[in-house]
Amino acid sequence: AKISNVSWWLDAAEIFSWMLTNALLGLWYNGIGTLAKGRSVSYTQMVETRMDHSLPIVKEMIIPYMMVYFMPSTYVIASLAGKGVKDSVSNVRLFYAVQITLMATCYALYILFPVSISPIAIDKPAADAHLLMKLTYTFVHTGMTTFCACPSMHVGHCTSMAWIQH
Repeated sequence: AKISNVSWWLDAAEIFSWMLTNALLGLWYNGIGTLAKGRSVSYTQMVETRMDHSLPIVKEMIIPYMMVYFMPSTYVIASLAGKGVKDSVSNVRLFYAVQITLMATCYALYILFPVSISPIAIDKPAADAHLLMKLTYTFVHTGMTTFCACPSMHVGHCTSMAWIQH
């Protein structure tokens, strides 16, 4: 019984360490954008199209956009709830290895080929707007770099999740 108990704690510690590593790597995002901006070169014109400027702005889409930040934790919780710690470790290991590789690749591309986006002109939420809308607006439109635009990590994370599941 003691060996299986130790094994459970080691598996749980591994899952936690993957989550922590992923979160810490995510903290580099703005710093990477600052490094990319410091290169004083931009490849924006190579990837930007007229369609980019004709897409309508739907303020409420900020909510699904922000959900990507909760995706790793949600994946772990769903895996643990469905399979338990012992049977989830290999899935969680693959998930985080892919996510961390994806982030590192994007960071390298952001520095090598900086692409900046113009901050989208979205009016501040009204004073009576829902608190969630106010918080997400503040986080996205005042705190994030504009030099980590391409490739999209949001699309990459969602695509890799689908790949891992199949």
